[in-house]
Amino acid sequence: FGCKRPIVFADDDLYLSTPSGAVSEVVPLPGQPAWHGPVPGSTALVWHNTNVFARAWRWIHQSGTHLAHDWTVKVDPDTVFLPGRLQRQLLDRYKPSGVFQSYDTWKYLDPKVPVYLVNCKQWYSLQGPLEIFSQGAAEKFFAGIEACKSSLEWQGWGEDWFVEHCMDFLGVQKREGFGLLADMYCTSDYDGSGKSYMQAYLENGPTCADGRAAYHAYKTVQNLTMCLDQALDSSHIFRAQQ
Repeated sequence: FGCKRPIVFADDDLYLSTPSGAVSEVVPLPGQPAWHGPVPGSTALVWHNTNVFARAWRWIHQSGTHLAHDWTVKVDPDTVFLPGRLQRQLLDRYKPSGVFQSYDTWKYLDPKVPVYLVNCKQWYSLQGPLEIFSQGAAEKFFAGIEACKSSLEWQGWGEDWFVEHCMDFLGVQKREGFGLLADMYCTSDYDGSGKSYMQAYLENGPTCADGRAAYHAYKTVQNLTMCLDQALDSSHIFRAQQ
């Protein structure tokens, strides 16, 4: 709820308040629910939720909310997210596109340029817990969703697969954001120890003191709170290093 314009989407009317007592904006978007099932080429079960998120994307596009902000970020509810930390990390990489040279394209970010950030090195992919679109990418994606749905074989995909394939189909550029999210479902080397984030969690419990902007997946209030407390307790260390 520390974003410039936080919005919660739900399938029905919902009332939410933050610890400070502020009421969060909740937009009800009833319709066909998501379902849990297999994906082609895998025995794993995933949530088939593209239609659910399409309702949210359509609402954002029609409202024009994204045009007032440099970045649009989608966060899953079981993700511990520190928006101020993400803002600083994106700002550290900001440079107008007309200033940096072509060989610096992967290093710098200009929100006017249509880009999205991949956050799992294992598959060089966009993982759903933290989806980050520049303003240029958000406009291109929201306007092109129906074109993607009519051109791509998306019905068997989870929402993050759809987003990534749609972005690529629309010509949105990808940039690396591997240090932003620690995700238990991405088995890349987490901290140079040769272990994944899931292994670190199983050995140590909530592990959230490395300065990242988001941690996933924390399914209980107790674990989520422990992770958030760790992240907040470590924030002064990373601010001092900047």
